[in-house]
Amino acid sequence: MVRCLAGTISVCAPTPLVHEKYVASVWHDDWKLHIADSNKHRVIGYDPLSVTVGYLADEKLVATVPLVRGSAFTTVVFNSPQMLRLSTTHAVLRIDSQPKEGMAVVYLNNGAVWLVCCESHVSLQQSGISELESSKPICGTVRVALVSSSCSAVDDQRAAVESLLFARDAVPIGGHIEIDSSCEEKALFTISWRVKGSGSPLMYALPHHQMSMELSGPECYWVDSVAAQ
Repeated sequence: MVRCLAGTISVCAPTPLVHEKYVASVWHDDWKLHIADSNKHRVIGYDPLSVTVGYLADEKLVATVPLVRGSAFTTVVFNSPQMLRLSTTHAVLRIDSQPKEGMAVVYLNNGAVWLVCCESHVSLQQSGISELESSKPICGTVRVALVSSSCSAVDDQRAAVESLLFARDAVPIGGHIEIDSSCEEKALFTISWRVKGSGSPLMYALPHHQMSMELSGPECYWVDSVAAQ
């Protein structure tokens, strides 16, 4: 889940709260990505499956955030160089940074594991108990994804990271739905994603959607999340 706020993008893998009469999700700021110098944000585009938010500094677009339904990653595209700063409400226990690969795996004290990918191949370093900073200014795409959480543990974290990395260069920026109801017995819904970059995007599907999906393509990767796969 993502919230676009003044100068920040807040990312949450919500904690499920299950009661005999209801099911709810508890919001917590797992990550905040800070947009330096931005003094306003607004919607700059949308379609049936996405909304794109632009962050501006004196009417100059400094970053864009494509919010695409089902995307495994939260994506921020920085249009001008700036230092990357991420903060969390939790404590950072360990960070495995691989600058040459443009990635870092971050372990938090709530049991969650996150992947951070940077188009600019820079290292991320811990700053204080709950903050990360880039070693130098970055420009381009930054993507953040949940690998495993305390609510939905992944048996093989390495395989989950590899699946996410396989799709890191395919950035969904929108999409549309086509409905074919020519058959009386069933309707066919086709989702087409608009993608920036190369490869196929990694998308989540709710469990009740998976039973009716007809998957196409050479390979399919599944990554557990709190409420979807």
